[in-house]
Amino acid sequence: MNDQLVIHVGEADLLTAYRAHYPVFPRNRIAIGALLVLLLGISLALLDDPADARHAAAYAGALLLWAAFLFFVLQLAMRRWWMPRYTRRIYAQQVDLRTPFTLNWTEDRLTTVSANGTAHIAWDDFHRWLRTDTMLLIYRSDALFHIVPLHGKEAQRAADAIVALLQKADVPQKRST
Repeated sequence: MNDQLVIHVGEADLLTAYRAHYPVFPRNRIAIGALLVLLLGISLALLDDPADARHAAAYAGALLLWAAFLFFVLQLAMRRWWMPRYTRRIYAQQVDLRTPFTLNWTEDRLTTVSANGTAHIAWDDFHRWLRTDTMLLIYRSDALFHIVPLHGKEAQRAADAIVALLQKADVPQKRST
């Protein structure tokens, strides 16, 4: 089996990929942050008045609510303000994002062919993958990923074939949160 797909990544595709890559509410960070804020609140309240446990609990609860509000506002600002600006800057800086490239895949590997060169990557060299309704991200590491926009039936069929080969190589799927 030898298939290929020509890909044109637009600025909107890059933004969609970043939004899929950076989850809105990463559960592990929320849990760790809440625990740290709770411990800080209890510690500060006990330092203030160690005899009044109800005061400590109220203080910790208020601090936790304030931290949750700040977290929500920062997440909203990141997704609505920072991420689109960051995407525009990266898209303008990285010329190879604006040039089409071809993905070829076989049972053994994924090959990327572009004006800048050719890369052959064995399936088991991939770190993980994530598929959404509009995008397939194939991760080389936690920070580096190939973007496959799923525009049209040809891209959807290509993504199905690529995901099947990733699964065959036991490459884990990234959890979306």
